[in-house]
Amino acid sequence: LWLVEEAIPQEQRLERLREIFLQRCREMRIEPPVLEKTRRLLKSAIQEHETAFCVGILRRLSPETVARLDALLIVQQADSAEGVEWTPWQSLKSEPGKAGVASVMEVAAKLRQTRGVELPPGLFKGVAVKLVAHHAQRAAVEEPHELRRHAAPLRATLLAAYLHRRSEELTDHLVDLLIETFHKLSKKAEKRVEEEQAKFAQLAEARHRMLPKVARAVLGN
Repeated sequence: LWLVEEAIPQEQRLERLREIFLQRCREMRIEPPVLEKTRRLLKSAIQEHETAFCVGILRRLSPETVARLDALLIVQQADSAEGVEWTPWQSLKSEPGKAGVASVMEVAAKLRQTRGVELPPGLFKGVAVKLVAHHAQRAAVEEPHELRRHAAPLRATLLAAYLHRRSEELTDHLVDLLIETFHKLSKKAEKRVEEEQAKFAQLAEARHRMLPKVARAVLGN
């Protein structure tokens, strides 16, 4: 019970959990089980915690939100020759290019897409940051077909955790892109002004050289 409720929400790595468990046994002056039995105990506790956690998250999601999450994994384009498929999920995970108006628009569109799923406010309130990060990272490295194979509670939790973190990342990225794009546009504007000023100065100098010639020509005629 202690593993499920206190240890695992803070740490999901098996070896690190084993160290925490052994430390707990020493504190309570309990003889720990042998290595293999300890591993089985920890794996069982991890599975128990994940099941309860994912079921709890799924219960807090409306059927409409779950449907929008699953829609992200629907194949939009497939290359049968190469076996490549493309889904909205992969578009959400892709990173934009260099700072510019196009990149700003792209990130803004991704942000609207993540918010369009309409995750409940405070869905992960009170949940350890490491636990959310663990599920978000797992979702980030799995392919769409792997995510589709998971049971509904785990699939919904992985997708929701990733979108929760992705929304924060995209918001920060959008701000950075806007600032960088503004600076780039400002530099271009400054350069354009300097070029126009240089052209004007050259034209003024040319006119200045021409005036005496025009005056002499007028006087001569």
